[in-house]
Amino acid sequence: MRGLVMLTMSLPVQANPPSDAEERPSVQVHLTLDDLPWMVQRGHGVPGSAQEIREQNKALAATFAAHQVKVSVFFTCERIRPEDESVQIWMNGGHTVGNHTWSHPKLSAVGTEVWLADAKKCHDLLEQSMGTAPTWLRYPYLGYGQDQDQRDDVTARLAAFGERTAPVTIATTEWLYAYTYRRAIRTGDKELKRQVVAGWHQHMDAALQYGVDAAAQVPGRNVPQTVLLHMNELVVDEVDRLIARWKGKNIAFIDLETAMADPVFHMENRYTGPAGVSWLRRIRDPSDYDKYWFGFEEGRVQEKFGGIDPADKGIPKPTTSTE
Repeated sequence: MRGLVMLTMSLPVQANPPSDAEERPSVQVHLTLDDLPWMVQRGHGVPGSAQEIREQNKALAATFAAHQVKVSVFFTCERIRPEDESVQIWMNGGHTVGNHTWSHPKLSAVGTEVWLADAKKCHDLLEQSMGTAPTWLRYPYLGYGQDQDQRDDVTARLAAFGERTAPVTIATTEWLYAYTYRRAIRTGDKELKRQVVAGWHQHMDAALQYGVDAAAQVPGRNVPQTVLLHMNELVVDEVDRLIARWKGKNIAFIDLETAMADPVFHMENRYTGPAGVSWLRRIRDPSDYDKYWFGFEEGRVQEKFGGIDPADKGIPKPTTSTE
């Protein structure tokens, strides 16, 4: 794996062991999903019927319910069809429903006013659907803006309509695995599917380990890890096994509000560039950056499996579409 330390999961040891019989968790994890109701590339529509998307969302929500895990889900609202009932599925399951903008634009690419209007459009739809306004937002591509001025301006204006950013400490490259998994299903390539599933689980383990190691450097302690997933076939099929494996490693699952209460998420965002990077990268002094593992891993996955096949991106949308 070109120098990557995989599957060691050498999670931090508690300095003061608990006096009671129950062992404390080695690390707390919050699972958070982007691109609901279904992951496609920007500029593409959701393939399949609303009923098919509804069943996929119901299946994944049922998996989390079986494990008693509360997640947060972030909707790209132009992909919602009222009959897919996806917003209601997650709200009724007691999960946190958040804003991932209307059309998934990159803030640094489209500019402040266009981006905020796009985010507000999704905010309003979610409020109408849920009967209560969403209070959390996830930036598309994890990009907070071109520079500090744009970032701070947008943060303040989001707060004006009641939304706060939900950062991720573990960015993951699972979305790239998911597109290859989609290709394997479409082409009936069982060996490719097997390789993708094995690689995905290894990647998720290594990503969590990277997050734990990064937190040990800054802020210098164990913190809740917010792990990014996306709404796709691979997560629907494999997250049950992932949760079971991680529970076996004494990892505890917590909800978004519990995770965000940790002081690490109130630390200064010291990263001022346009790239989408994890929160644990953002709170480090720029002079203290090491090689960014998530960027390296993305390149490795692309080298192994190739790029995204156009057939798996979704249905191309005409530029005049109002769907």
